Amino acid sequence: MFSVCEVPDTAVEVRFVRNQTIGKNFLGSKKRRIKRSMARAELSGAGSSLPVTNEERVVDSFHRIPISSGSSDQYYILFVQKELVGDCVAANFNSYGLATNQERRGTVPELRF
Repeated sequence: MFSVCEVPDTAVEVRFVRNQTIGKNFLGSKKRRIKRSMARAELSGAGSSLPVTNEERVVDSFHRIPISSGSSDQYYILFVQKELVGDCVAANFNSYGLATNQERRGTVPELRF
């Protein structure tokens, strides 16, 4: 059985950040964005030439969490990265319990077993 223990004073603070820009690196996302761009160009009369993209991105390690929307039942992926943080920041998280790149910057102690 498990027991509840105190968080050690030596625990390092970390932040789990939702980073959806990681999804832009995958082929399916690129195809969808190109298709939308071509449709917009055609509607504006600019022709249907392929858009020029220069999307060289370097991405640190991340986790993919499959999830579905409670309101629309649509399936999608959450991309999450762990950041090491120096100091504890008050709990401020989005509806998924994650930090964001700008506004929600809460931290949690990193627990290792």
